[in-house]
Amino acid sequence: MSDKRNGGAVTQGKKRSKNFYIQKNKRQKRNFELTPGVRGFIVTCNNNKERNCIREAYDLLNEFADKLYGPESAEDACATSDNISIEEELKKEVEALKDKERRFQVVESGVRNCLFIRTKLEDPCAVMYAVLNEIEKTRTQRTKFLLRMLPVMDTCKPFIEDIKKCMDTLVTNFFATVNEENSTYALTFKIRNNHSLKRDDLLPALLELIQGKKLAISPDLKNPAVVINVEIVCKTCCLSIVKNYYKYRRCNLIEFAMKGVFVPGKNEEIDGKVKKNKSDVKENENENENENDAKENENENENENDVKGNETDAVIEGENKEIEVKIEEDVNKAD
Repeated sequence: MSDKRNGGAVTQGKKRSKNFYIQKNKRQKRNFELTPGVRGFIVTCNNNKERNCIREAYDLLNEFADKLYGPESAEDACATSDNISIEEELKKEVEALKDKERRFQVVESGVRNCLFIRTKLEDPCAVMYAVLNEIEKTRTQRTKFLLRMLPVMDTCKPFIEDIKKCMDTLVTNFFATVNEENSTYALTFKIRNNHSLKRDDLLPALLELIQGKKLAISPDLKNPAVVINVEIVCKTCCLSIVKNYYKYRRCNLIEFAMKGVFVPGKNEEIDGKVKKNKSDVKENENENENENDAKENENENENENDVKGNETDAVIEGENKEIEVKIEEDVNKAD
């Protein structure tokens, strides 16, 4: 059965090729994949809790973004007007909804239990600090499934030259003015689902880049003021510079709510057990060694005493036998 349209015969019920649907699916997924040149948040969760984690992340981010920047406004094109018809108004509204980019949008990261929430905000760290400061004041747990929420200031391809170029821009802008809040730094590195880039190749290159700028900053691995995070997530490198990273428990919201601010040099309770400092551990090890040595000495002394006692018993038994033999000889002579 055929029907003529625009001078050409079109067969009704003709199936499209399989390649058409494959390409369409790729085009749809392209807007929801983690790509270079975006900002956002790396969000982690436990196994099979990704949907719940996304819901909690949206609620938390929208709440604090509304406090900082106000509610997300609607497009001006959606406003009604008496000069246009209803059809034109609906067309404009549909086009506005298609072109509209939400303030926060989850995208595919390619890693299980690790999500990426893209944002159009200029500074995702500001929202992250607002969340952490609120948790520090109230000491209440805001999430149940969402574990860590790490801000990402920029993304690039996971190649050394691309990472160095992106890192150069971030370091230059962040350390434009050096003070006590950013005078020391540490560099962290983590790879997820990527085997082309090695830690030993990237870290020396980044350290050389930072030290080559001759900034008034120094490395500090114990208690740095800021931490430069390099996260390789599948085919994308995520970069960020976070203040008080260890103070905020590495941006672990649940741990930070339960244990509070991390203070270096003090004992901290982990899983109901006390984790002590290295100095305390060494002292305890020395005490245990001394106790073990004392016990060993006591055991040696006891063994020596036992040996000596056995020797004296043997000597006494020998002397008694000699006396008995002599008495028997005297009795025989008398007879």
